[in-house]
Parts: sequence; C-alpha cells; structure tokens
Amino acid sequence: MRKALLGKFYNTYIYVFLDSIALCCAYALTLHVRFNSGIGLKLYELVSSGLGGHFTDAVASQYLYFYSTGSIRIVLQLLILIFIFSSLLDVYTNYMPVRFSMDNLGVILANFCTLGVVYAYFYINKNTYHPRSVFVSIIAINIVISICLRMIYLKFRYALCQKQEKLRLPVLIIGKGEHAESINADITNRAPSSLYVHEFVSEYDDVMEVVKRYQSKFEDNSIAGVILADETIDVKHIMMVMDYVKEYKLFVKVLSKQLSVIVVKAKIRTDVIGGIPLIHFNPEYRRLVYRWIVRVASVCAAFVGIIVSFPITCLLALAIKMTSKGRVLFVQERMGVNKEPFMMYKFRTMYEDADQRLAELEALNESSGTLFKMKNDPRIIPVGNFLRRYSLDELPQFINILKGDMVLVGPRPLPRRDFNNYYEDWHYGRHDGLPGLTCLWQVSGRSDLDFQEMCMLDIYYIRNFNWVLDVKICFRTIGSVLFASGAY
Repeated sequence: MRKALLGKFYNTYIYVFLDSIALCCAYALTLHVRFNSGIGLKLYELVSSGLGGHFTDAVASQYLYFYSTGSIRIVLQLLILIFIFSSLLDVYTNYMPVRFSMDNLGVILANFCTLGVVYAYFYINKNTYHPRSVFVSIIAINIVISICLRMIYLKFRYALCQKQEKLRLPVLIIGKGEHAESINADITNRAPSSLYVHEFVSEYDDVMEVVKRYQSKFEDNSIAGVILADETIDVKHIMMVMDYVKEYKLFVKVLSKQLSVIVVKAKIRTDVIGGIPLIHFNPEYRRLVYRWIVRVASVCAAFVGIIVSFPITCLLALAIKMTSKGRVLFVQERMGVNKEPFMMYKFRTMYEDADQRLAELEALNESSGTLFKMKNDPRIIPVGNFLRRYSLDELPQFINILKGDMVLVGPRPLPRRDFNNYYEDWHYGRHDGLPGLTCLWQVSGRSDLDFQEMCMLDIYYIRNFNWVLDVKICFRTIGSVLFASGAY
C-alpha cells in the first residue's frame, strides 16, 4: 500500500491537474473581463488607444466569437507549453523535499516562457489578428491562480495526512549531530511531502547494522524510505545501504558533501541542510513501459541522426583516410548493461597500434588508475584531437543504438581495461542500465571529473532517470559539444 501511494500520490499528475484548472479559469476570466465586462471593455480600449490601436464593440464581438469557439484548442496548446517549461524548470519536484518550499519563481518563469513562445509564433507568422493583451492577461491571471491553488493543495494535503496515517510516508532517519536533528525536526514539525518519522536512530557504530535491524519493517512496508543524515558516512557505505534496500523498493536520501558533484557539477535540484546537499535517490524498480519508450525514441533519434549527419560523416571519413593509414572505423569491445560486452563503433582517432602502445604510456596517465586520460596523447592522429574535442568520433554509435546495444542517454560504456580496474563493488552499479551516447557525466565536466565522480553521476541517473532529465541532458550535450568543455 505504501509503495502504491509513493508512485501515485507524489507525482506530477496532481500539479498538472491544478495547472489545467488554473489555466481554464484564467482563460474564461480573461474572456469575460476583456469582452463582456463594461469596465474591462473601457480599460482595454484605453490601453489600445494609448498604443495607437482602435478597439470597438464590433471588434470585441468578433474576437469573442473566435476565442470562444477555439477555446479547447488554445487552452490545450498553452497547457502543453506550460507543462513542458514547468517540467524543465523543476516546478514539478520529484525529490520529496524535507523542507517546505513553494517554487513560485518557477511557476512565473514557466508562464513567461510560454508567453514568449506565443509571441515568437505571432512574430514569425506576422500574425496581427490576435490582440497581444489577451495572452498577457491569461498568463498574468494564470500565475496568480496557479500559485493560490498550489498553496491550498499543500495545506489540504498536510491536513489530510495528519488525519489519515495511511497517506503518510514513514521514514527511518539514521544520523548524528545537528544536521540530523534539524532534518528530524523539519519532518516532524512541518511534514513536507507528507513524510513522517517512523524512527530516528542517532546512536550507532555501523550504519549497515542499523539498516539490517529494520529488515522486517522494510518487508511489511512499515518504512517507505531511509534518510542517511550523517555526513561522516563514506561513499562505500552509502552505496551499500542503497544496494541493500533496493529490493524493498525504498527511496533513499543522503546528506553528504562527498556526493556534491551531483549538485555542483550536474546541477541537480535538491534540499540543502546547513550547506550540505541532501540528495534523493528514487526506489529502484523496472519501469518497462518507460524503457520501451526510451528505446523507441532512441532508435528514431539515431535514424534521424544518421540521415542528418551523413554529409559530415563522409567528410570525416575522408579526413581520417587522408591523414593516416588504417580503417576509418574503430571497433572496440565495451562493457554494457548487466556487464555484458558488445562491440562499439567510433571514428578512429588514434593510430592503428594505439592499443599496443598503451602499456608504455600507463605511467603518464593523467586520470585515476581506473580510466586512462592523457591530454597530449602521442597516439592521436592529426584530425583526432578535433574529432574528440567536439565528440564527432561518437557519430557511428548511432549504429549501436539501432542494434539495441545502446540508447540515447545512459552511462557511457567503458573498455574492458577500465572495467577490470574498478576498485569498489558499487562501481558495477553503473551497468544496471543500457549505456548511452551521452550521459550526466558528459554534460557535467567530462574528462575534468575523476572516475569516482563519474560513477556517482551514473548511479544517480540510473536511480532517478525520467524524460525531463533525459531532455535536459540532451540539451546540455549540445552546449558541451559546441564549447568542447572538458573534452580531450
């Protein structure tokens, strides 16, 4: 029952419903004030005259008929735009904050972005029929109603959860010190996201021993999530806890500066307690429908990518062939989902004997021992640095996507040499999902990050992947490629 509520009660659907109600009310109110109200007619006529326009009753009647008959279409279009921008701006939070916050700024920005798209459409199509004041009024009124509805809903949800225990999500807090006490107080006194403290453990020696002690509570759904509120817990034990509770489909929140790369570099929104990020990891479960959608979307994107990039592909192949001897494509074994190997395609950026020369260059490795990175690698062919800098060598991986070895967004597949150098068991968790053409690591610093940080970002993505995060990564990939940030 708890898990069903976790997937049903805390999602974007309620906010989307509230935004739909708000927009319908804003649209109806705008039409009434703009065209049927005596005060409204005089006000808009005054504004129109001041801007050099001419507004008459006959014109008002014509506009009213148009906006009344086309109301469903116009409201639906506006609602889709607001939903997209609200999602991209994290207005529909999915990390279940432990501190109450109203993202009023996000609501305002999402509405203004929607208005900007509408005006851009008018400008491109040279549309002079629609009075601009109609959409300004709709957006302005919608902002006010949306914020008010959200405040009412949050108060209603808090009151309902206080009376109905089954609607609350019980959490186990494990932590020592003032930050743990602060989190406990926030949840107990404010009940954000309808969380409540099932038990607070502040005295312990081994965090795993505490977690195992509550196994029976996990099994009977008495606890829905675990909050590790002790910043002294190392990454190894954090990952051990997450791995242990994943079979019970519990969410985990981790207070740790050691995971700050997720916030600082990847720019993931989360709670901050005393300057330390409290990072949310969703319950691990297989969303088969979404994974099929991702697969289909990735294949479609790869097919389009092959067609669009075909002229560039031909030029790059010619440049490689003219500047060095050997094959155009470099085919290498990479480790994919569930640690299964597959053959990945890239444009060749090194000389043919690059693998044989790797051993003599190991001492010059500029990355951690797990990965091999070298800014001025002597094995790179003349056009290789250019291909790597702008990730053009990755274009042939569209073929891997079509074959089903990869998807558009997912952890980058590593060679067997790097795979064999994993030094923590939790590193293998990055193979729980299909590898991707781009990933959170690539848009958060690429080669400027070490292997440990890369694994943290990969595991965060696997536990929290959704279409909004995928879209953001794709957009940020474009910027990373254009500016070649962290690439060598």
